[in-house]
Amino acid sequence: MTLNCQIVQARMIGSAMKVDTSPIFATPRTEPGRPDRRAQNRDRTRQALAEAAMELFASQGYGATTVEHIATLAGVSPRTFFRHFGSKEDVLLPLDEPMTATSAIRSQPPSLSDVEALRAALIATAPANEPAVGRIRMLREALSSSAALRGRDFDQRNLGEQAMARALADRRHLDEPDPEARLAAVVGFAVLRTAMDRWLDLPDPTPLAPLIEAEFDRARRMMGPDRDRAFSTLEDA
Repeated sequence: MTLNCQIVQARMIGSAMKVDTSPIFATPRTEPGRPDRRAQNRDRTRQALAEAAMELFASQGYGATTVEHIATLAGVSPRTFFRHFGSKEDVLLPLDEPMTATSAIRSQPPSLSDVEALRAALIATAPANEPAVGRIRMLREALSSSAALRGRDFDQRNLGEQAMARALADRRHLDEPDPEARLAAVVGFAVLRTAMDRWLDLPDPTPLAPLIEAEFDRARRMMGPDRDRAFSTLEDA
């Protein structure tokens, strides 16, 4: 099959599957009231590349899709692709994508423990993930076939835990995350990933927030008789 035929097929299948092709960065990068035409053009090109990649991943699979395919479908050159993404792994798992929950973590009241603050923040921000369910399902499928993507997933998980720990430290006015913040971040990120795995297996539309809440409850029960003290203080070893 020629590349042009692949592109047409990708558009047809991507449209029929209704795969989420929302841009990785949905927020404008320019200051309000000061439009930067060059920055806007960059954002439009990045969005077009992300949408093209998602269409091709949906129609022919992640492994069979090349950077050349993505660039051609977006109407740009491969060199332009590499101005926006270091590799096709960056489209599904960008390491520079900010974690939406960090602001919510910092805003939790000081009366909450770190784990309780994570629980409240992750539940509050859960709806932001729901429009991207197609992309997240595609990512999970692609992980099974790509060692490079699994390595990127490991890196992103570490960055996510670090971002959570940093937000918890900021919330308590610490210069650096302490052992409590780091442990709470590992727990919180594991709970989030477990809840999302359950969510992806359920039919659409299914709210994510109740599943996160249920997984935090499960983790609390697993702590045993001293679970309340452990979740409220997480004393240093």
